[in-house]
Amino acid sequence: MNATQLSTLSACLLVTQFATAEPLKDFEKVVDACRAIYKERGYLQIEKIATGSDWVKRVYARPTLTYDVQKTNSLVSPFAGILSVTDVVAILRAPDEASAQDLNPQLGGRETSTSTSTLNFAYQSGKWVFTDGTRVSKSNIPGDTGTKVTINPSRQTGPLARCIAGN
Repeated sequence: MNATQLSTLSACLLVTQFATAEPLKDFEKVVDACRAIYKERGYLQIEKIATGSDWVKRVYARPTLTYDVQKTNSLVSPFAGILSVTDVVAILRAPDEASAQDLNPQLGGRETSTSTSTLNFAYQSGKWVFTDGTRVSKSNIPGDTGTKVTINPSRQTGPLARCIAGN
């Protein structure tokens, strides 16, 4: 290999290194923002159910967020990012707020459910864009085989919606 070829190769490697570093750093900002959103939510909620007269008490475990960024062959979306959020919550219902206050939902008990949301992002024009996602939910109730749904951003509420919208 002559000096010109070596110089060209070195320049290409240097450009590749810097081109891949920014999407990863940018995606880590998306992940950090989602962590902050879930932390804001807190770990205990008592609220009236919007579609009825019952109240619920929710106890959340700290959510687990994992992520990965991969190179693609696409010129439009040269990187793909995957963010997985696993949320564990115990929920009990009561007929009124005072009764809900007295409830003691236990994580790991029958009233516990786990949902894992997988959010897919594409790096386009220098920013991360949500493309699609799925959520798999399963309760601890015997016989529950779980459900898998496609995430529709316009129908999401709470922390997940803010993670999708805030990127």
